[in-house]
Amino acid sequence: MMDERKKQLYGSWSVTLAALLFSCEPVGSKLAYANGYSVMSLASLRYVVAALAFIAVACCRRIPLFVPKPCRWPLLRVGLVGSCSSGLLYLGYDLLPATFATLFFFSYPAFTSLVSVLFFHGRLNAVKVVSLVVSACGLVLLYWSAARFLTLPGVLCGIGAALLQGVKLNMADNLLERVDLTVYTLGIVLIMCLFFNSVTLIGGGYSLSGVSLRGWLIMLFLAAAVTFGGNFSQYNGVDKIGAVDTSLIMLLQPPLTALLAWLLLGDLLRGWQIAGALLILFAVALPPLQQRRAQRRRTL
Repeated sequence: MMDERKKQLYGSWSVTLAALLFSCEPVGSKLAYANGYSVMSLASLRYVVAALAFIAVACCRRIPLFVPKPCRWPLLRVGLVGSCSSGLLYLGYDLLPATFATLFFFSYPAFTSLVSVLFFHGRLNAVKVVSLVVSACGLVLLYWSAARFLTLPGVLCGIGAALLQGVKLNMADNLLERVDLTVYTLGIVLIMCLFFNSVTLIGGGYSLSGVSLRGWLIMLFLAAAVTFGGNFSQYNGVDKIGAVDTSLIMLLQPPLTALLAWLLLGDLLRGWQIAGALLILFAVALPPLQQRRAQRRRTL
């Protein structure tokens, strides 16, 4: 049995690994597109590989792959919304510099609060109001300071992905209380796999003739390391240190993405762009910081 200190340390390192792996996704996606993949072909194949990996893990752990009947339709809805969110995000990676696509998407915690209040009877406290306002200011500043480098469709894809991610998280909240986490994750990955492959086939096929060997290696990395390894590490961290501390450590993702984009793609944030990025990250950090403080007060 792991003692509490080792459990916290193990969980923190697990989430740090998840942040590092997820930070590779925007840059890896852009490199894959440059090596012959279309947006949908890349998404389709990486989710096939990831789904097979999750099935293998579930079988090795002898986890019964059973979803209670009342949860099947809600799980399908969450999976479809998540598919649309990810699809828009992948289009954003194609249309925007990697760092900007990540930052626009990282406004999703603010949208999660807004959707919760408007449609799921959530409560809007002062911290959430401040977070929403600061996040909006950060998005406006980021767009205003870099408008000449950005395309409006790309920006709309990034913000649309964030909005749908907020809807997905609210829909999934109650569902996770009734479905095993591994089964839930596998179910979502399978739904997304079917969604992307169906869209690809309807759209005319996979178009893989122009994909280079490097492109295939990048796809396998995105599938195994990001889609499978990132999700596995993140959920493992949630189990060890809780959702609040996990969300704080995941704030490492945008700076790590910016570093990788600079090293591999030459993308660099400047001046007011950095200010807009910091406002978005500050807005994301506010609610979990408040929750962490409240938890500490209750334990005193």
